[in-house]
Amino acid sequence: MTENLVDLALGMPSAGPRPPAMRRSAFPFCAFPFCFFCFLLLLAATSLVTGCNSETSDDQTCTDGPLVVRVKAAGHRGTPFPSGGDWQTASYVRADSADHAGVTLPEGQRGQACVDDPDEAFALAQADYEIKLANAARMSKVYPSPYKLLVRPAQDKFFEFEREDSGTISRVHRCAYLDTSSQTEPVDDGEHVLGTLSARPVTADVAREAAFYLFSMGGPPALSISESTDGERLVEDFEVGLISGGDWGIPDTAEIRHVQITVSFSTGLVTHSTGPVVARGSGTCE
Repeated sequence: MTENLVDLALGMPSAGPRPPAMRRSAFPFCAFPFCFFCFLLLLAATSLVTGCNSETSDDQTCTDGPLVVRVKAAGHRGTPFPSGGDWQTASYVRADSADHAGVTLPEGQRGQACVDDPDEAFALAQADYEIKLANAARMSKVYPSPYKLLVRPAQDKFFEFEREDSGTISRVHRCAYLDTSSQTEPVDDGEHVLGTLSARPVTADVAREAAFYLFSMGGPPALSISESTDGERLVEDFEVGLISGGDWGIPDTAEIRHVQITVSFSTGLVTHSTGPVVARGSGTCE
């Protein structure tokens, strides 16, 4: 009778009592469906427990620490500028776009580009946009339709353009304001050259305006600003904070560094340096 039940469970026709050897080997075949069923039950139970833990994590309340609160407040406020207001953050077109744009740049340009012709500036910005679009398409395998690049009013420091679809701002330096031929690539915890001011003389006011403008090219807003000079150069020290967002019960963390923009009165050379982390703080999650 037992053998017949085993045959039915396995979908096999019953052929009467089995020899002893066959009866001994029947048990593993019978146990397999049962063990597999137990495994499914265990998997379902594990998923249920995990789901409960996820809900617990979602329900947790995280409170920002004093340093995180200070950095977030600066992000909403922006960096105050001596001339009033603040500069809108934008991306700056690199010299790498020149070949694609068919534009000949001043010799030595390897970082951010500078030109004085508005048509060349537009060609560089358009080429930069097309290169970024092609790179994004290669990464995502999605080929979006290109959008029109709008020309915004030119400034004394740069030419400015806006993407029609997203409102993203891109700029090209004017060589008449900043010659970027001397620009070097950024380094961690070190100094690199942003360019050379073309205007002369480089007074304290000119140097200060340049330092604030070039600081605003990218990065977080300043928490505090201090100024110093030794008669040969002006140094603007910007205290900045970076937020690392937490998740799943991990609080946000803030790190504080100092960024210095230095402008030489005699040569107009502008350098940028980033110091090490001087303070770190986070919040709590309950």
